[in-house]
Amino acid sequence: MFTHTAHLYDLIYTRMKDYAAEAHAVHELIQSSLPGARSLLDIACGTGEHAKWLHGEHGYEVFGIDLDSNMVAISQAKCPECRFLTANMVDFEVAERFDAAICLFGSIGYLTDLADVAQAFERVRSHLKPGGVFLLEPFLSPEQYQPGSVFMEAVDQEQVKLCRMSVSSVHDRIGEFHFEYLVGRPAGIVHLTETHTLRLSTIAELQSALERAGFQTAYREPGLRNRGRGLFVCVMKGA
Repeated sequence: MFTHTAHLYDLIYTRMKDYAAEAHAVHELIQSSLPGARSLLDIACGTGEHAKWLHGEHGYEVFGIDLDSNMVAISQAKCPECRFLTANMVDFEVAERFDAAICLFGSIGYLTDLADVAQAFERVRSHLKPGGVFLLEPFLSPEQYQPGSVFMEAVDQEQVKLCRMSVSSVHDRIGEFHFEYLVGRPAGIVHLTETHTLRLSTIAELQSALERAGFQTAYREPGLRNRGRGLFVCVMKGA
């Protein structure tokens, strides 16, 4: 998790991802399945970048949840018109239902037990209105994951210099990313470390769990980002 580096997240990922384009694609997919949809549950909302664009450009009423309270605080400051809650996607409960839900950027991978994945999908379905739409961007499959890969991202701004390096490994279908950060500011240089563990689920495993939770599913390739990850477009069964 990004608990100790949430304040650095946007410095890295707003350079790597086109959130505006992704939000536009999300909007079009939701509207094609449920025209007029306006209420949106953003699961594992991170720092609220998708919420910012989905609300500001496309008019959605966004309710975001994230396990990391630091991420939630950043989201709320960034998008004061939206609502955010610190909650676990496995057992969250809010007193309303939504037209649509999203869980993007492979965040479902942070559930390392397949039983928890299935329970999370059931929680999503229970929070959707009849005919509700759920967009799920999976994490890497076992075939896509490349243990031993080394990555580096760098940020060079006037008041902050940042270098983040990571190396990947795998143990029994669990991928691990070990991150090392060097962050330079006028007050000095700080070294931070963190390790992220994510489940390497197959598309078939995710599709089966979605269908057992009560969704009709369609898997699309490419997804929001043309980097080997597709997207599940799910609609409640019997709607």
